[in-house]
Amino acid sequence: MILAAPERGKKLSVFADETRPVLQGARLTAWELRRARVPVTVITDGMAGYFMQRGEIGAVAMIAALSVSSTIVDCSPLSTNGALVLANSVGVDREVMFRRLLAYGAVVVAVAPFLVWLAFVVPTAA
Repeated sequence: MILAAPERGKKLSVFADETRPVLQGARLTAWELRRARVPVTVITDGMAGYFMQRGEIGAVAMIAALSVSSTIVDCSPLSTNGALVLANSVGVDREVMFRRLLAYGAVVVAVAPFLVWLAFVVPTAA
């Protein structure tokens, strides 16, 4: 959506979080956005709250970003992290552990957007 915005005549700018420990936001995200001619500003991990307080990042944009980033890929047993957990589990049935990690990932994807909305939008609407 963001990459297609300039082609559709939409003007926007993006704050890309540096994403530690290997600076993926600064390296990959900012590079992709610049390549697509989308104005991007790389910020440190702790600066998102500052920009939200100043009104430069809206709650809706934050919810959208967090919803997209909370995918099942990050917490599923099929990801690198999940595979490491499964490989290092001792004394447990790996099939049961696999199912639990998969269920956890599904819950995160289903519930995370609602919790973020509850945390960021409801207090500002009151």
